[in-house]
Amino acid sequence: MWLPTVLVITALAVVSDGGPLCSWWAASFFAVDVKGGKLGMLSPYRVLDLTDERGQLAGATLADLGAEVILVEPPDGSRSRRLPPFVAGREGDPEASLWFWSYNRGKRSISMDLDDPTDRGRFLELVASADIVLESDRPGAMAERGLGYDELAAVNPGIVVTSIS
Repeated sequence: MWLPTVLVITALAVVSDGGPLCSWWAASFFAVDVKGGKLGMLSPYRVLDLTDERGQLAGATLADLGAEVILVEPPDGSRSRRLPPFVAGREGDPEASLWFWSYNRGKRSISMDLDDPTDRGRFLELVASADIVLESDRPGAMAERGLGYDELAAVNPGIVVTSIS
């Protein structure tokens, strides 16, 4: 069955007084079907992104290719929310980091404290319906939390865990 699609182009450019503040810009291209769902070669996949600034580009690339990417942030927010450059006049504002906007485009976000047993249980519920987990913590840190590959595979035997360090 043929479904009409729409190419969505989103771009972010920072300008002030008619001139650019910096040469920074970001663009994301993806197709959506008429019901608003993303299309792309990775559209059937769900990715849980636990990465920091070292791995967030990987998640953004998967989102650009159509995957549903869920950024799992600690309660105080991702460290990348505090990285410059910022929207003019909003330096230090965690909602104004252009780094965060660029490297987390196309992602949904949820806040969880993975050291808390309740949130760890909620995370494992997400793992049950996920295909890929991206993480960038130090080696062994996920296993210390009870979220190593063996624990994740017990919930979802088909899970792919990728560690970026």
